Amino acid sequence: GETNKVVATAPAVVPSDDNNYYLFELENSLAVKFPEIASEWHPTKNGELKPSHITHGAGILVWWQCCLGHEWRTTPNKRTSDNTSCPVCANKKIAVGFNDLETTHPRLAQEWHLALNGSLTPKEALHEASRNLINLFI
Repeated sequence: GETNKVVATAPAVVPSDDNNYYLFELENSLAVKFPEIASEWHPTKNGELKPSHITHGAGILVWWQCCLGHEWRTTPNKRTSDNTSCPVCANKKIAVGFNDLETTHPRLAQEWHLALNGSLTPKEALHEASRNLINLFI
């Protein structure tokens, strides 16, 4: 479709008479106002929607991908108003083999108390969280 620049607050999607939708680039888009965050826009999982089509306050869930390849979904509004980044890189979410306790602190993981932790394993814990679980180690 045709691309024009407009100022809007939500995805600039305009229906046409031929039952197609046209995306418009926004002068106040996420790409313009927050280029660093826009650079983490997932290259394939958002379909035709691009950071130039939405504003930083958009409340729609979209896919992101950090420079290390971690993928997650959140809104542009959450990314910009709360200044959030990749939840794995920020140690808010576990990626086994990257930031789990067994990978980052293997010696500490060897002291994991199996009986007290039940089914929870060092691959399912972050080092930061383990500080609250000291009594659950041998």
